[in-house]
Amino acid sequence: MSASAEASPPAHAGHRARLRERLVREPQAVADYEVVELLLGHVLRRKDTKPLAKELLRRFGSIRGALDARPDELAQVPGFGPGLLAFWQLLREVLARRASSPLRRREVLASPEAVAHMARER
Repeated sequence: MSASAEASPPAHAGHRARLRERLVREPQAVADYEVVELLLGHVLRRKDTKPLAKELLRRFGSIRGALDARPDELAQVPGFGPGLLAFWQLLREVLARRASSPLRRREVLASPEAVAHMARER
C-alpha cells in the first residue's frame, strides 16, 4: 500500500461528516440508528459504527433500550468494549443528572416569538 493510501481518511469519515451536517440542519430527519452511529463515533473514531448502531437497536429495541441496557448485556454485543462501556455509562449519568436537576428557568410562551425561540432551542 502506498503512503498516500495509508494517509487517506477512512470512507466512513465522509459519511459521518455528512450525517453531522444533516443532524445540524434537520435533527428530526436523522434515523435512530444514525443518531446512535454518530454517538458511537465519538469513541470508535476509526471504525464504521453503522453495524454496531443497528445491532444495538435490534437487540434493545430503541435508543432508550440501548441506553438502559445493563453493562453485562452491552458487553455481549460484539464490538462493545470497555472504552465504549465507560462512555455509555458517562452518557447515562449525564442524562440522569439532567433529568433530576431543577429547571433553570420557567418561561411563559405567551407570544409567537417565545414559541419560535423555544422551537429553535429544540
